[in-house]
Amino acid sequence: MDLRKQMWTVLAVLSLIVQHSQAKVPWEVQRYDGWYNNLAYHSRGAVGSRLVRLLPARYSDGVLQPLQEPQLPNPRRVSDVTASGPSGLPSAHNQTVLSVFFGYHVAFEIQDSRPPGCPPEFMHIRVPEGDPVFDPNRTGRVLLPFQRGPWEKHSSQSPNNPRTQVNLVTAWLDGSSIYGPSSSWSDALRSFSGGLLASGEQSDMPKRRGGSNLMWSAADPSTGQYGPEGLYELGNGWGNENVFTMAEGILWFRYHNYIASQLREKQPSWSDEDLFQSARKTVVATFQNIAFYEWLPGFLGEKTMSPYLGYQKFVDPGISPEFQAAAIRFASTMAPPGVFMRNKTCHFQKVVNIDGSTAPAIRMCNSFWNRQNPNLKSGQDIDHLIMGMASQIAEREDNIIVEDLRDYMYGPMRFSRSDLVALTVQRGRDFGLPSYNQVREGLGLAPVERWGDINPQLNTTNPQLFRDLADLYHGDISKLELFPGGLLECVDGPGQVFSSIILDQFNRIRNGDRFWFENTQNG
Repeated sequence: MDLRKQMWTVLAVLSLIVQHSQAKVPWEVQRYDGWYNNLAYHSRGAVGSRLVRLLPARYSDGVLQPLQEPQLPNPRRVSDVTASGPSGLPSAHNQTVLSVFFGYHVAFEIQDSRPPGCPPEFMHIRVPEGDPVFDPNRTGRVLLPFQRGPWEKHSSQSPNNPRTQVNLVTAWLDGSSIYGPSSSWSDALRSFSGGLLASGEQSDMPKRRGGSNLMWSAADPSTGQYGPEGLYELGNGWGNENVFTMAEGILWFRYHNYIASQLREKQPSWSDEDLFQSARKTVVATFQNIAFYEWLPGFLGEKTMSPYLGYQKFVDPGISPEFQAAAIRFASTMAPPGVFMRNKTCHFQKVVNIDGSTAPAIRMCNSFWNRQNPNLKSGQDIDHLIMGMASQIAEREDNIIVEDLRDYMYGPMRFSRSDLVALTVQRGRDFGLPSYNQVREGLGLAPVERWGDINPQLNTTNPQLFRDLADLYHGDISKLELFPGGLLECVDGPGQVFSSIILDQFNRIRNGDRFWFENTQNG
């Protein structure tokens, strides 16, 4: 038979299959990878899209080399000066721990530039000699591992085309943290029966086993241990980073299956695809509504979003490096050192530590990449954790970050401790973030000329902090970096700079999304 005739026969059959599958769902199904949301600029907001700078990059050579010591102070010293302090102060707005980790879930949903770039580039952080946590023996040889993030391969060419990082997930609030950022990832999560996501041994829990998929069977980064059970199969690669974001992922897994089951009762003739995509559409709309109109106002305090005026096709939703490497990191100030578990009658539950002893709460620093947590073996255990998170007040919205994150944050494989604040400062340098005052001017705010004017209220109660900060930057306030400067602005919520960056980011995500739940002009 003529090969050309065979080819046309195959194409005709494939065409019929595609038309048949599209006919099953009578509305446009949003892609998992974010492509073609914008019909004019197809890659906007898609997996692998460039970060969108609010201001020009600041590299030492104007192209790609980051500013480091001695031009800027040691990141660990910046952490000690700007973010240390007592924990246990309650949220000024009665924000709960559940709200904090929902915020982490939202952050995982729209941004990911943490994995190392290729080829690897190292920017390890030197620990000051005699650091009481990392170098008590005063060796002067301790480093905190750090690798630069992924970048767009056509960037890093000239001052007109400096290094630009890429986002490895979609920028849309499209449920990719629930369903995965690709159709193959989503298929791996589905049961293909009744529109449901696949359950494990318990119907209210996702699969948790060491499967053939490397993503779900890799070793724990902190310990190198494999363990027999694997990780929960969730839509986001960071969903298992700690038990609290894991609980958030399980909550949305349950919600999808609840909606799909309700639809199946009402529409028994619908196919699995009809049920799955309809449930997905409902879940994503719910997620958008909660994130934008409930969580975000609580997170920002008195700052409010502008009203929705409809889809704006020329708006680019791309994540800004100022948002990813600085502003959204404000949420870390609200994370507690430990989280309680409570049963359905609100009684506190004892938890088991990694050494077998018991404690009143799950310690934050013991909860990263812990696939065999003895406290979380069943769906009921997850219920108790969520109840505890929902009834526990978060840490105060200020510049202080608990020691579990500053001194005991997990590192890469077999390197179990790091400093989240120092890593964030270093990430800002990797991304070439503009200085604190450059960002203020770019946002239409007056630059700060005196150190204490960053936060007059904090300067009144802790003037030594600003004297130490000035010493770190040799008295040159123009060198102050975005993250420490923005963090010190915070009083009971993000300050002017972080609030402006966060509002800009979420406004662009909403207004540029053709599938936004309030857009009545699109299905």
